Amino acid sequence: MASEDERAQVGNTVRHLRERRGKSRAAIAGLLGKSEDWLKKIERGQRGLPLETGVKLARVLGVKDLAEIYGPEVSAPVFQAERPTHPGAEEVGHALTDYFPADRNPASPQWLQAAATQAWQDWHASEVQRSASAKVLPELIRAGRSALQAHEGTDRRQARAALADVMHLGQAYLAWQGDAHHWYWLTVDRGRSLAEDADLPTAYATGLLYSAFALRVTGREEQAVDQLRQAAESLEPYLETGPDDARGLWGAIQLACASTKARHLGDPSAWVHWEDANRMVSRLPDDYAHHHGFSAGHVALHRTWLAQALGDATEAVRAAEAVDIGAIPSRNWRASHLVHVARALHQQRDSGALIPLIQAGRHSTEAVQFNLAARELIGDLAQRGPMSIRTEAAKFAERLGIAA
Repeated sequence: MASEDERAQVGNTVRHLRERRGKSRAAIAGLLGKSEDWLKKIERGQRGLPLETGVKLARVLGVKDLAEIYGPEVSAPVFQAERPTHPGAEEVGHALTDYFPADRNPASPQWLQAAATQAWQDWHASEVQRSASAKVLPELIRAGRSALQAHEGTDRRQARAALADVMHLGQAYLAWQGDAHHWYWLTVDRGRSLAEDADLPTAYATGLLYSAFALRVTGREEQAVDQLRQAAESLEPYLETGPDDARGLWGAIQLACASTKARHLGDPSAWVHWEDANRMVSRLPDDYAHHHGFSAGHVALHRTWLAQALGDATEAVRAAEAVDIGAIPSRNWRASHLVHVARALHQQRDSGALIPLIQAGRHSTEAVQFNLAARELIGDLAQRGPMSIRTEAAKFAERLGIAA
């Protein structure tokens, strides 16, 4: 955690950069999805500026290198990248919003849950998870909506839980897409509402988990942490005698809390949640994996993610060397992990940062294409990286459709 003097120095620098651009606190904070009071506390040194938020602020302020904000100890070029939109997003949006008559032969809740589970498995197994999901989401959303109209009692509650899981997949699919934010928020709202009405503890906790994912990207990190705490507490009565999936989901929530505190709040207490997740994974079978992001591999890769987010690039790279990437049961998560490794290397001004990005693309091209941090890093390496790698980085950017 930054010292009081370091916070004051960063705050003064931020205020100077903002005033140099002739922008008000309200204007800059609004572009970040933050409050004016939040920025005031940053500028007065009353609050630290986490690295991930600092990158976003740097883009808004037109800063070319993080050293302009943090000083020479934290130096990394800042590249502006556009968010792509998947070609299937519009059809998914229509399934969410269109009116259609009741189905005379509605899907059973059991079929709907099995189909949702298979769709999640395909998301993790595919190199092009968004394309795989785009093929099935419209049908699943329409089938789930029809099932809610047709069923009653227990069947309807089970259908709600299944459709909530479909909505969570829709949220994952629509995340980070440039022209899909309105549909994204529909999946967030409906996913949580359906989960709350399903009268199932794991569905309720999962709804809070995905709601927290949405909150933390809109500048409401503290509220996200509160929801994650609430989700974890709702599962505690089931941790001793309940099913493995209750324990697995609790572990996923701890990792989400850890990453939220590290990436968005710069809070080293993130490690406490990582330790809790690490203890929980030891209570599960060696090959256990929860489709919402929990396994031994997930716990291992979060050591890299937390260290990188908290600014300790050396520890992030060291932790990454111990990760068996093949043990991570998801191509999407493998690619995301390698992007974090690349970011840590880039923080060290290591020209080898391009290597894990290329490896990430081999695991999942779409995971890299739709990862804003990856797009920015690839574009930056193509424009301002060492001359020895610029050409290769530019070719990689072109293959992924990234303007560089």
